[in-house]
Amino acid sequence: MQLNAKRFPLNASRGFTLLEILVAVTIVAILSSIIIVGLSQIQARGRDTRRIKDLSETQHALELYYSANGSYPAAATWGGLRTALLGSGSGNNLGIISIPSDPSPSAGYGYCAASDGSRYVLAAYLEDTNNPNLRQYPSETNFDQICRPTTVPEDSRGCSKSGNLTHKYCLAF
Repeated sequence: MQLNAKRFPLNASRGFTLLEILVAVTIVAILSSIIIVGLSQIQARGRDTRRIKDLSETQHALELYYSANGSYPAAATWGGLRTALLGSGSGNNLGIISIPSDPSPSAGYGYCAASDGSRYVLAAYLEDTNNPNLRQYPSETNFDQICRPTTVPEDSRGCSKSGNLTHKYCLAF
């Protein structure tokens, strides 16, 4: 079998040049980095949405507790709140099944109550600094004063003033 020299010349290019391969790899790398950055921002917004929803659910659980007991739990931490709402006391009788945890293992929610059990603060760090929920309270709101005279727990600090000093989303009731 003899090859036709016109159809298959020996000096013809049969693949991509090094330059063409480098250009293609560069384009793929640039597109990948753009997609990864976009996805991380979307994931952060998703975690923030979950945090806001979690605090709302916890607020409902606290209102059930208040209805049954006439005051909010005296716990000074999120773990203490979880114990108060889910422990062997009235929490189980109210149908409270679980208290959520922050979606990021390195972060946590905050809780503190006034010494008379009449008010409380819930707090969560939001990753998106442009989240409109960070600016929902007037600048004169001072969440730290609600928890006086007790010491404000570390995970509830930063809620004073506009609620966005440390990217905190704070609810006061």
